[in-house]
Amino acid sequence: MDGRFRLCLVLGALLVAAGIALEAWHAHGLRNRLDSESWAAVGRAIHQQELAGLGLIALALAGCGGILSWAAAAGFLLAALLFSGAVYLKHLAGMEGATVTAPLGGVLHILSWLLVACAPWLGGKAP
Repeated sequence: MDGRFRLCLVLGALLVAAGIALEAWHAHGLRNRLDSESWAAVGRAIHQQELAGLGLIALALAGCGGILSWAAAAGFLLAALLFSGAVYLKHLAGMEGATVTAPLGGVLHILSWLLVACAPWLGGKAP
């Protein structure tokens, strides 16, 4: 397996593993510590983080090496950082202005999955 595929696999697995750990904390440790809006927002951020991780894992396991696939991989990683990271900073660390990057992260996440879907027709290697 190429080093780039290994990196995608490792980063994806770490995002999912961290997401599962965060889900446990979310369900058992944060329920009574956050208001309902913050609790729901953190849950969505965890879900998006895990989906981005699964996207990276899927690309790595499929062995996709075309430019669109690598753009999708970068998009998944940035999406997790920008969306989930912003939500965590706002709702867990109290940084009010942090969610300014969340919409960009959401758009990147959508675009990454669209790149995966379009890669076979636009010259990339099919996942």
